[in-house]
Amino acid sequence: MSPEYELKRCAHCGTWIPATAGMCASCGTSDVDGARARASGARAAPPRRARAAWWPRNLSVTNAIILVNVGYFLWTMRVQAALAGPEGMPSLLSMRGFGAALYMQGAYIHEGVAAGEWWRIVAATFLHGGLLHIGMNMFTLRSAGALLEELVGPARFLTIYLVSGICSTLAISVWFTYVLQDRSPHMMVGASGAIFGVLGTLAVMLRTRGRGRAQLLGRTLLRDIVFMLIVGFLVPIVSNTGHVGGLLPGMAFGFFVGSSFAERPGSLRGRAWTLAATLLVAFAALSLGAGFLHSLPR
Repeated sequence: MSPEYELKRCAHCGTWIPATAGMCASCGTSDVDGARARASGARAAPPRRARAAWWPRNLSVTNAIILVNVGYFLWTMRVQAALAGPEGMPSLLSMRGFGAALYMQGAYIHEGVAAGEWWRIVAATFLHGGLLHIGMNMFTLRSAGALLEELVGPARFLTIYLVSGICSTLAISVWFTYVLQDRSPHMMVGASGAIFGVLGTLAVMLRTRGRGRAQLLGRTLLRDIVFMLIVGFLVPIVSNTGHVGGLLPGMAFGFFVGSSFAERPGSLRGRAWTLAATLLVAFAALSLGAGFLHSLPR
């Protein structure tokens, strides 16, 4: 088990690191508290979000994911308008009425994937059925995702997010098709499974290895997760199967990503995370592209 840690920000890049850390795993400085800079009279650099070399410096992964979700939602409205006409558009606040457009863009349905439409596995996690749906998900992702990205870095965050989303869609298929033997079509869309994975990673990482404020935050997140699962059982249109399917791999990540604080930039494990994130991003890009092409007028 890794040692417990409290959190502080690196004086040079602003990344969250353990309070006892003597080196920042993101920027590589050993002057994490800015003591040498102050002693020399140099002006400390303003805190900024650390970036990996392969990611644009001024764009966080969290914000990039939000932009993709919003862009895909706008295209959903465009597709639905083309299918039903302006008079047939559903209320934007509703989570119903976008079914045809969502299906064409890549909503997850087991029968479709079984027929070879593999791209639905990821595309579904970037689709939403109304302003309320996408608004709630993106609000949660903006706060929880930004914190996890700073704690573990963009490559690890991307891997956690996308793996949790994929597991969420697959959990729905396995549960309904193979466990319940329910052959009726079940359409799944939404980023909530991936977001539950992010929350699960944060909760376990901070609760099991944190101290003080870090442990308190982890405990609060665990309570919030339990509350949201209870709400999911009470609201018929919410898929707790997908939530749990994303939560479990996220919690599993939480048990070992905390040790990455001690890794030097460019380490073998760090390169492995970068490779995994790159492959997953490529798969996601191909999936979203396939969904976009499938939804074009014929």
